Amino acid sequence: MIINKKILSMVVSLVLVTFPFDSNAALKKDNVDDPKTSYNPNEDKGDIILPMPNGMNMVLRAVPVQCKNYLDDKKITLGMKNFHENRGLYEKNYTSHISSSILFEDLPKNWQTKIDPSLSKNFCYYFIGKYELTNAQWDSVMNEKSEGKPNLPKTNISWYDIQSFLRKYNEWLMSKHLDPNVYPLIDGSPMFFRLPTEAEWEYAAKGGNISAEEAVMNDYDDYANKKNIRNYAVFDSNQGTPKGIGSLSPNRLNIYDTSGNVEEIVSDGFKFVVPDMVNGILTTRLHGSEGGLITKGGSYLSGDEYAVMPGIRNELKMFTGTSKDGFQPFKASYVGARLVLSSINFQSLNKTAKLEQNEKDLLSSAQLKSKTHQDQIKTNSGDESENYESGKVIVSSNGNLSNEIDKLYNAAKTPFMKNNLKVLLNLSNDFSVALEKERESNLINALRTDAYKANFISDALYRFFDASSGLSLRYHTIEFYKQEKQYDKKTKAKMESQVKEQIELIENKYESLTIAVALYLMAVDEASVYPNELLKEKVAMLEKEHQDVSKNFHKVFRNNIKTFYDHVTLVQKKGKNVLTFDKVMADLGLYDNRSVEKAVREYTKKKSYTQKFIMETFPYGE
Repeated sequence: MIINKKILSMVVSLVLVTFPFDSNAALKKDNVDDPKTSYNPNEDKGDIILPMPNGMNMVLRAVPVQCKNYLDDKKITLGMKNFHENRGLYEKNYTSHISSSILFEDLPKNWQTKIDPSLSKNFCYYFIGKYELTNAQWDSVMNEKSEGKPNLPKTNISWYDIQSFLRKYNEWLMSKHLDPNVYPLIDGSPMFFRLPTEAEWEYAAKGGNISAEEAVMNDYDDYANKKNIRNYAVFDSNQGTPKGIGSLSPNRLNIYDTSGNVEEIVSDGFKFVVPDMVNGILTTRLHGSEGGLITKGGSYLSGDEYAVMPGIRNELKMFTGTSKDGFQPFKASYVGARLVLSSINFQSLNKTAKLEQNEKDLLSSAQLKSKTHQDQIKTNSGDESENYESGKVIVSSNGNLSNEIDKLYNAAKTPFMKNNLKVLLNLSNDFSVALEKERESNLINALRTDAYKANFISDALYRFFDASSGLSLRYHTIEFYKQEKQYDKKTKAKMESQVKEQIELIENKYESLTIAVALYLMAVDEASVYPNELLKEKVAMLEKEHQDVSKNFHKVFRNNIKTFYDHVTLVQKKGKNVLTFDKVMADLGLYDNRSVEKAVREYTKKKSYTQKFIMETFPYGE
């Protein structure tokens, strides 16, 4: 039979459109008959591999969290922005915090090579399973023979079963593999496997250190712009079983199957998300009643995309059965687990000393943030007129609060008064630290907003440029009518009216442009009062949130925040008069188009265009 090539081509195209071909999935190794290859079907240079019994391995990925020291943590938003109407108590957005007790310098050298060098400073880390726990990995520790292929996620396990697995695996590691190059010891204390907290799981599933804008606006980390969650998630499956680990695409941390395949148990107890009022501001928080454990990510049985979003929260039954037949720990074919490698917070006396120093540094930073406070402390401390023995001290209304309370404490004569002053001093210190954290958080948010003010300039410029182009188009139209001898009184009146309207529009758009630049200059002036090193630190944090320059959104943001910082530095060195309208426009790359620069400079100078100028600058009305 002879097949028409054109028809064959159409059929092939139709098949490819109907059944999208995932080239990544097709290339992935899947030797499911060999349990020893089922733990890492998609190798990557950032993989951290730990041994398991019987030649099996556990593969981990580092999850970076921005933190300057052991006491620092990161505020994050969990749950769903676009939650279903009847799921608000489960998935409404709420605020949480995340951190880790492991800094870059705590890691062995061969682990440090697995960390992106740009994330080595001012970050802490925890380590999460690259894949869901598999049959092969389970069997290697528990000495069992699971049903199903070795690369399938291990299911039909209860929370109690997982605890037994964790105990045996941790004991095996710590008894046989204490080589610090293989299994790191933090200050002599071994790291250990456990279930992730909900915050750890969801933070990693959503891509880790992403920008605050993405975290708030997007319920799913479609970082590769594949537009289809089915490229990442196994769900709505008619095959009745999950797929082998790593069968689809990973998220930006190279973590697989956090959406769909099997629901994953985390260590937190389930709590409802409820509204609350704090200092007159409406917010949300977790309810006080703690129920069963939480499962995350949905499964192959989930019926739609919503059910496999990282922010979804389901409450896990702890037991199932009847009063007649008795109850047994809950297990299901759609519930599995993923592990986290972590460490205790107080690992040694050395770590305790570091924590105490971090606390002192935090308080010192809060108290001595401005040069004015430093000068006040120098002025008010060690005053010769003060006599602690007599109880006579002078409290300065301009002094540092903690220092002044400390004076009263030293001069107090009774234990009762000393105790009260000590409580007050601790309260003052806590308030100073909390206030400083709020200031730093506000500074980061202000810088983020300042970067977007550059976008406002760009948008205003586009509208001004478009209005100017429109005026040129009308002048060209008039010339066309004249050449065609169609420029009668009626046409003339119509076109003159349009030209007048366009000139007024240009005036309006130019005013918007100058306002946008003025707001930007005000932001630069306001930011210039902060120490440059502090600004540099916060700008670096924002740049790391926007590392994925494959997306134009991140590329533009990084350019804007860098230019903003450069402008602030320039103002700090040479004064604000050095930063002019034209310099802002040029530095932001808005004069890269010669016609744009020519039009803006001309209008800035003369506050109008001649017909000849506008037609030459926009020869085709573009």
